[in-house]
Amino acid sequence: MVETDQTSAETAPRLALSIVIPVFNGAESVAELIGALEKLRIPGGHEIVLVNDGSVDNSLQVLHALFDNARVPMTLIDLARNYGEHNAVMAGLRHSGGAHVITMDDDLQNPPAEVQRLLAFSQRSGKQVVYTYYDHKRHPMWRNFASRFASRERSNYTVRRLIRLWMSMFVNFSVMPLRISTFTGIILSAFGALGGAIVVGEALFRSPPPGWASLMAAVLLLSGVQLLILGIVGEYLGRLYLTVNQKPQSIVKEVRRRQPSGVAERASPAWLSQSA
Repeated sequence: MVETDQTSAETAPRLALSIVIPVFNGAESVAELIGALEKLRIPGGHEIVLVNDGSVDNSLQVLHALFDNARVPMTLIDLARNYGEHNAVMAGLRHSGGAHVITMDDDLQNPPAEVQRLLAFSQRSGKQVVYTYYDHKRHPMWRNFASRFASRERSNYTVRRLIRLWMSMFVNFSVMPLRISTFTGIILSAFGALGGAIVVGEALFRSPPPGWASLMAAVLLLSGVQLLILGIVGEYLGRLYLTVNQKPQSIVKEVRRRQPSGVAERASPAWLSQSA
């Protein structure tokens, strides 16, 4: 059964800022981050929205302790399992109530002191979306290289998780893969046709001995093109199937809210599904 979390948040004064933080195995760093964010002086007030994305360490216990001692309005969301950073961020956005929203990492890669400057710039410029970037990246070369495709990097990301992130962003939000597969098929087919013409010309004018080289080259070339196109089309069909079947983008196990008065509101242990 799907239930909706009902609180008095709709009637409460709207805060100036919500800070959404997806947490995955961030027990060692999240306390320092929250402490720094609680000290910020934001005109109009701010809230912190923490999303536990299926951490396998003691992050959830740390988050509950931080929640119980929160000095600013705080929302703690516990997802049923690990859904990935972007899905966790979306779950946090659904439970945020600030006029502006800033998303941050749980590992202090994003300096908390920059929150005020980022908010001031957003308020002053009136822009709907504001992005930031690193002046210097201090991670290993392989991670910096992989992050160029996704425009961001994470300390908890392995090569496999970075590839999955890149593929998800690449396929979910663009038809460019289909166009790339089309152009790739055209280019490789042109090379295959050229190679076939060369083989025919040699057979007509030079009478070379028959061999496997040209045959295997043609088979591999055409097979590669077919597999590439079928793989990308299959990825789209799979995601279309999941969308049609309304697979939840994330499932919220529990939501806790704490207002400035210090009284914590705890949602019943219902399962809240968020559609993709």
